[in-house]
Amino acid sequence: MHNIIQSNPIRLIYINDICCSSSVLKFILFADDTNLFYSSECINDLQHVLNHEMAAFAEWFKANKLSLNVDKTLYILFCESNARRVSQPSFGLFIDSFKVKRVESCKFLGVYLDEKNDMEDSYRANNIQHIKNNWYNF
Repeated sequence: MHNIIQSNPIRLIYINDICCSSSVLKFILFADDTNLFYSSECINDLQHVLNHEMAAFAEWFKANKLSLNVDKTLYILFCESNARRVSQPSFGLFIDSFKVKRVESCKFLGVYLDEKNDMEDSYRANNIQHIKNNWYNF
């Protein structure tokens, strides 16, 4: 028995091209998830650059006749564990005129990450999964 994996060649062209849409963002693609990363010491610079790049990203989607589901688009601000959290009203990311939703934790390649980098959500999720996996072993 042979397994054949087929993929739409047009989709592959888009996937390969999307990483070229920005020279400052770091892209990590896995299956149908696209993750963008950018780092800055200055929160104002971070907001300015990301909003500029999101505008360019939206233009890339329009130029390629694609749509971006803004309702499924989220962002998280990672900071050093001793840094104070940036307040919600003072920071905002927009794609076109839509405000991107900020989250305090997210799942990335099977690992839960949070703003404080303390991995608390990941530990909690892994312990719950461990309990589920071992429930019938009693």
